[in-house]
Amino acid sequence: MEKKKIFEIAMHLTVDRENYMSSFRKNIFRYVEEKDITLNDIAEAADIPFSTLRTFLYGNSSDCKLSTAVKIARAFGISIDELVGAGTIEEETRTTIAMSRTLMPHHRHSIRVYAKHQYQLHKDVKPESKQISVLLPECQYGHLKTTNITEALNIDHLPPAVKADAYIGLKIPCDHYEPHFMTGETLILGAHREGLNGEKCVVTKYGNMYLCKKNIFTVDGKKVINYQALTNSKLIFTYDEIEDRIGYVIGFLNPDGSWGAR
Repeated sequence: MEKKKIFEIAMHLTVDRENYMSSFRKNIFRYVEEKDITLNDIAEAADIPFSTLRTFLYGNSSDCKLSTAVKIARAFGISIDELVGAGTIEEETRTTIAMSRTLMPHHRHSIRVYAKHQYQLHKDVKPESKQISVLLPECQYGHLKTTNITEALNIDHLPPAVKADAYIGLKIPCDHYEPHFMTGETLILGAHREGLNGEKCVVTKYGNMYLCKKNIFTVDGKKVINYQALTNSKLIFTYDEIEDRIGYVIGFLNPDGSWGAR
């Protein structure tokens, strides 16, 4: 079985906390749906009898031996939670793991380096305190390019509502976003909900980050969403074109750390 293919499949497996035996079967069938993967391939890769796998999938078995589940999960190169779909790992963590498997080794190494960096930044933060990471992008040819460098920011001094919603910051590295935001200001972003109509958001496309205004309107009775770049009103991305929605702008901090007002 081709690793790249089975790792891509792992990004779309079913989760059913209430009936995980059903999701277990569905997930194995998800692999079998691929024309290049058969039950026999799975049985051989897992080193289990073909009859055992067939009985579990098509018989009346209400359970499966742990050793069998472990062998199948190892054959696919995934965790038992992902294979069974029991939802013991939170969705965001599971999705991150699944995506990272599809990357080249040096890219996975970069993720580990960044994770260790985040751990070192925040491991000593007291439970009653809140600290976020601040992205430090570079400005290249009018675009924001992400870097692996972040800095820690304590936000205990911010208003309670802001502190509750804030999850990450972004420091403005250039003057391209004036008069909306000035060089050296730090945007405070939330991601607990979708951005609202007219709200400023940070999204990614083409490997760049864009500060945009979110527009929500109706065309022929259908809801339409797009993102309009602050630096170029003619640069507009549809909802489906966006690679990722980093968050909506709650507010900003002045270079001296005080809460911004404009």
